[in-house]
Amino acid sequence: MSIFNKNKKTGEDVLSRESLENLAAEKPVAAEVVTEKELPVNSENIEQIQTEEKKVLEAVKEEVATSKSSKSQGDDKTTTEKTEEQIAIENIMSDGIAELYNELPENRRAEFKQKGELTAGKIELILNSAKVKFGKIVGLLKKWLSMLPGVNKYFLEQESKIKADQIVDLKNRN
Repeated sequence: MSIFNKNKKTGEDVLSRESLENLAAEKPVAAEVVTEKELPVNSENIEQIQTEEKKVLEAVKEEVATSKSSKSQGDDKTTTEKTEEQIAIENIMSDGIAELYNELPENRRAEFKQKGELTAGKIELILNSAKVKFGKIVGLLKKWLSMLPGVNKYFLEQESKIKADQIVDLKNRN
């Protein structure tokens, strides 16, 4: 007895139901295939499958949306609570630039402070990663310091490298 039968419509060889059941008894993967619900292909079944897929897709979209909103709410809590490490990083960042900070207009001070806190948070994430990338820390500090008026690029480069060295030393001490 052959395990294949000829399909009457297409003339192709296909596995017979009996041979599939025999294979299912021998191999567990085949059992899963045999036990799945088989639907003949017609327009009603295609529409049914499409509506089921749409329902699953909508459920996944809702799940992703709720997980994103809960993550963003959780992120808000973490940004308001500063860790000791982040406070130490902010102290290093603000060291020696008080005079330049005082020259800023009031509205730019708030923006500079906010950017500094964000930069400190990013630096903390870099420090907590497996490999500390010194260049990224220098780049973040340089971008933050560039908000100060009247500083040249050599000052930015030098000051950002000095502060990055101090921050990496802080990490190594802990």
